[in-house]
Amino acid sequence: MRDGQRRALFVAEACGQVVGYGRVVCIEADPKAEGAAPAGWYLLGLVAGQAWRRRGIGEELTRAQMAWVAERSPRVYCFTGRGNLGSQALHKRLGFTEMPGTWIPPGGHPENARSQQFYCAEPHGIT
Repeated sequence: MRDGQRRALFVAEACGQVVGYGRVVCIEADPKAEGAAPAGWYLLGLVAGQAWRRRGIGEELTRAQMAWVAERSPRVYCFTGRGNLGSQALHKRLGFTEMPGTWIPPGGHPENARSQQFYCAEPHGIT
């Protein structure tokens, strides 16, 4: 499902069922909020069904998302909980680097900033 402009939903299917999904959304920065995350394309809500985890579905979905963003922007962002080591390792493998500072997640509140780590990557060349 895509609107082709500001968002896209990527779905992984296996055995006739949806086994994972991830979204990409273009976020505008909130100029009134000090510490708001930068404007740009964000990978959001990557999920793989419990029985399908550790099979590369998340990585393939993320690669597809990054390739889609590469047609629209020179960079892509994501954020994850500071304790989510699996998500952090996945994104680092795909070229994401930690962004210094403390950022308020898109749609979040200032109190969410300390619990999230932000990452940025240049999606060109991802296949």
